[in-house]
Amino acid sequence: MERGATLLRLSRSNMNLDASRLPPGEAENVKKFVSFVQTRIEKLARLDRIIYTMIWTNLARTTIPVTPRVLSKYREETVNFAFQRLVENSLIWFDDEMQAVLQCPPFSALHTHHEVKAFGWERAYVCSIIDAPLSLLVYGPNAWLKIESTCPRSGEILTYRVKLDSNQHLELDAAAESANWRIWIPRTENGNLPVEPMGIRSRIHGFNTQTDFETYRQYHPETNAGTLYNIEQTLYLSECLLHGFQQALETDT
Repeated sequence: MERGATLLRLSRSNMNLDASRLPPGEAENVKKFVSFVQTRIEKLARLDRIIYTMIWTNLARTTIPVTPRVLSKYREETVNFAFQRLVENSLIWFDDEMQAVLQCPPFSALHTHHEVKAFGWERAYVCSIIDAPLSLLVYGPNAWLKIESTCPRSGEILTYRVKLDSNQHLELDAAAESANWRIWIPRTENGNLPVEPMGIRSRIHGFNTQTDFETYRQYHPETNAGTLYNIEQTLYLSECLLHGFQQALETDT
């Protein structure tokens, strides 16, 4: 990766999926999520990957849409070609009118229900609750990341902290009431969680209680095609994705 955009490096020994840490029957769904990300990133040329991670760091630092001019280290034409390939691989939300990247999971230039705060960094928005721990790819390990996710039904803020420990596992620090939280995770045919307008990724929410989810579902029938996770299961899903991202970025092209 380019100098100045050093990303978290993980070993490849932690990618064996433990189905017991997920809801029953969800292991295959999680494998699809991880496989989709890995396959799409591995298709990218080295320069495309560099620009991809530069988008991350710019969104983490500024939380404003990323235009080709922002990435001034490279010619505008080169950046535009990279953006095109990232769009083709469903890795970014590029707005044609603004000519800018609005979302590049895990980060978002748009206000969402989900915020993260790392020591020494400004607050940043992430695309969904499962993306929050993935921001550690930029922020790094061994420091607590504060996460705030707003329940779309009650308005309660789910506040907790995560840290990547020395064994490259995500550690959770949350209040006792977090045991009541429920996170809706969609099922998809190919593991794609698109970020375009009204994309399914934007509908991945954390609910303060099971009752909040049940009430919300009455008005949002699309949530029937998915599964409820608790916070620990959700964190494990994020851990699998985090390792999947890093392994794909380190794959030789």
